[in-house]
Amino acid sequence: MRKARLLACLLLPLVLFTACAAGQTVHTYNKEGCSHVYGSRYDVVPVTCQTPGTVARYCKICHAEVSEAVAIPTDIMARAHAFSDEVKEPTESTEGYTTRHCALCGYEIARAFVVPAKYALLETEDTKTVAPAGADGLVFSDTKTHVLVYDVARDATVSADAACRLAVALTLADELTREGTAVTPDTPVPFGSGSLPAKQLLFAVIADYNPDALRALSRALCGNESAFSARVAARLVRLGVDAQVTVDPFSPIGGYATLGGTAVLLARVLDEPLLLEGFTAAAESDLSLVAGRSPLLYLASADGTLRVSAIAAGESICFAAVFGETLPPDYEIALYLVP
Repeated sequence: MRKARLLACLLLPLVLFTACAAGQTVHTYNKEGCSHVYGSRYDVVPVTCQTPGTVARYCKICHAEVSEAVAIPTDIMARAHAFSDEVKEPTESTEGYTTRHCALCGYEIARAFVVPAKYALLETEDTKTVAPAGADGLVFSDTKTHVLVYDVARDATVSADAACRLAVALTLADELTREGTAVTPDTPVPFGSGSLPAKQLLFAVIADYNPDALRALSRALCGNESAFSARVAARLVRLGVDAQVTVDPFSPIGGYATLGGTAVLLARVLDEPLLLEGFTAAAESDLSLVAGRSPLLYLASADGTLRVSAIAAGESICFAAVFGETLPPDYEIALYLVP
């Protein structure tokens, strides 16, 4: 009895399958007679810069395979190279780039992914070529993007007074924050009949170009005036504006500067933490306004033909270098209202 029941259980699925299949046509596909419907291509042997490849497609119905060769592209730039990258970071004055070298065939891209120099002022198609009325030359940008809003007469010769102050301030800040320096921003420096913190003398140099403060700092940092002058010149070279700005720190009225060189110095100075800290403190205590706001920095040349200024704007700082024979006193209002 048990055997009969077991046999019945084994035969039942077969009976049900037979019943279900009754009246239906069971298809079996013959690859020879199939009207193939091929799907996407698949890499079987990937093509490289040295060897051809193979791709295959499969029929969605019978799974038949068809393959075809993939030739090495004739354009060497389009080949599948095995690149290794060597990155050269941008400096203050030189652009950065990536050198790409293929380990398979030796092909090299010498200057891929070029990055502008850190303090390059970048022109765009939207950069305006005409300054608002009242100025003969104007450079206007921000410290975050360095993209120019106005770029007018960048190569024009202007008073070297502002460039000299900026170059000296930047050199002093470099020296005071250099690793291993004996004189830090808070170090007392002999001055007059007493002493003052180095950073207080630094801002006296920027505010009114106090020659006694500059001499005291130059002696403390470099030993003598000529050594400090050499460091200012070297700093201009590192920033890449030595051809646009040549100044004597101890004779600010002399020297040579272009509007663009002055603007690059301004952008770099505004990125120096020690200087920016002092500018911010000065702006908070100063009642003077530019475009309704306290400027972080505002310098005017002795002859009144050049002004440089900067105003905080969120995470960035907008800055302007503007010159002209008859600059209106409220000229910056129009600039700093630019979106």
